[in-house]
Amino acid sequence: MATMKALYQEAWGEATDVLKFGPVPALGEPAANQVKVAVRAASLNPIDVKRADGFANKAGYADETLPIIIGYDVAGVVTAVGSDVTRFAVGDAVYGDIIRTSIANRTGGTVAEAVLVDADLLAKKPEALSFAAAAALPVAILTALDSFETVKLAPGEKLLITAGAGGVGHIAIQLAKSDVFKAGTVATTASPAKAEFVKAAGADVVVDYRSSSPAQELSDYDAVMELTGDMEAVLPVLTPAAAAAGRVAGIAVFSSSDKWTAIQLAPTGAMLERLAGVLEAGQVKPTVKEFAFDEAGVKAAVAEMVGGRALGKIVIVMPTA
Repeated sequence: MATMKALYQEAWGEATDVLKFGPVPALGEPAANQVKVAVRAASLNPIDVKRADGFANKAGYADETLPIIIGYDVAGVVTAVGSDVTRFAVGDAVYGDIIRTSIANRTGGTVAEAVLVDADLLAKKPEALSFAAAAALPVAILTALDSFETVKLAPGEKLLITAGAGGVGHIAIQLAKSDVFKAGTVATTASPAKAEFVKAAGADVVVDYRSSSPAQELSDYDAVMELTGDMEAVLPVLTPAAAAAGRVAGIAVFSSSDKWTAIQLAPTGAMLERLAGVLEAGQVKPTVKEFAFDEAGVKAAVAEMVGGRALGKIVIVMPTA
């Protein structure tokens, strides 16, 4: 049986224990609406390690069966196209988030030599981006886009983004400041060691979460993008009108309330295409920590993600990238 190498899971448990690197069955040909992509780079996201213990099944969010190939984000080159696909051709460089909703069943993963993807989930890779940079973007930038549209972020408004040094946070700061949203004051939380990093991303105000809190230092903000799950803690920073309107996007929660909306991303290639201009202009540049696509590299990448202290995005890069 033909095989390919991938990061996969065949038992539930702690991510560092159950995520394995090795051979899995090779892919067949794409269905009519799919393309086959030779992966050049794939990034890890917190959801990849969070789901390792099967919580999505236990909570009733999904009905997954094992084994599973890990990974949402991908950048690579099209090697085959389905009969109904007209947007892409063999040889196109593409990128995207291949999971239709952030907590849906996973039918394939991106940390592999190849992946089959529904064509409407992909966009052509901006020429300004390397494969590693492109692989770092889809989940993060589309989560930020969805969040800002959910809270109806308007030009000149004051926005709090928690955990600004993380993979989603540093990209969200840049997108908020970009020509797409033109936010006014952007505040974030970070440790003193990462303060300069988030300022370079565009943060105007940095709250040291180790010695203070947004509620102690910020007021009269128009919207919040909350990335840590501590929803109640950020509510006091809002204006009364913003609080009444529930202008808070929660990324690390799975249930909405009258005070906030839980973001469950449903990505599309069209969403990425809307952002092509700011990406080509360099208004959003992911910070990437690269790991090799081999057993040692992939294990180190998983451990880094589990540790939760990485600057920017963790990206696994193929030798051919």
